[in-house]
Amino acid sequence: MVMADRPTIVVREAEEHDLAHVLEVLRAANAEFEAVLPPAFYRAYLANVLDVRSRLGESQLFIAEQSTGGGIVGAITLYPDASRQGWGWPSQWAGIRTVAVEPSARRLGVGRRLTEACIERAGLLGVPTACLHTAPFMQAAIRMYETLGFRRAPEWDGDAGVMVGSPATETRIPALAHRLDLRARGGA
Repeated sequence: MVMADRPTIVVREAEEHDLAHVLEVLRAANAEFEAVLPPAFYRAYLANVLDVRSRLGESQLFIAEQSTGGGIVGAITLYPDASRQGWGWPSQWAGIRTVAVEPSARRLGVGRRLTEACIERAGLLGVPTACLHTAPFMQAAIRMYETLGFRRAPEWDGDAGVMVGSPATETRIPALAHRLDLRARGGA
């Protein structure tokens, strides 16, 4: 049995010319949730995820590319000051959000590489903690974050509908908070 070589994944900061491709990846990565989420919540959630430009002044956007010319296959956002997300995080923490992997590139370690890049950058910034929110419908992401050392931080949980601007009449979806102590990893 001959195993095909896995493509090399390169993570770098996004540039202006990357944004259209980033939006394609974000849309494709989140399409699977349309079938499992209430329609109004999904529309608000997707609009929020796709609003990359509004976050650029407060955050850093990283992309993952396949070195073999496969193009952009993933994206993630890092807030050096997590409080700038507007979701109640402390200002001395770094916030991670909107990790997305093109469905055809899943199980290649793209999400892990992107998250590790944010953790590394947060460590270089000297912040003590990296934080993020997930939701129950993000099972694969939750497993990945746990293997990277993130632990639940329920005191920072929220209402995902409120966070993404979904109408209040729907079933509420919890935003599950997670944190990673960077000092324990040798950062900060």
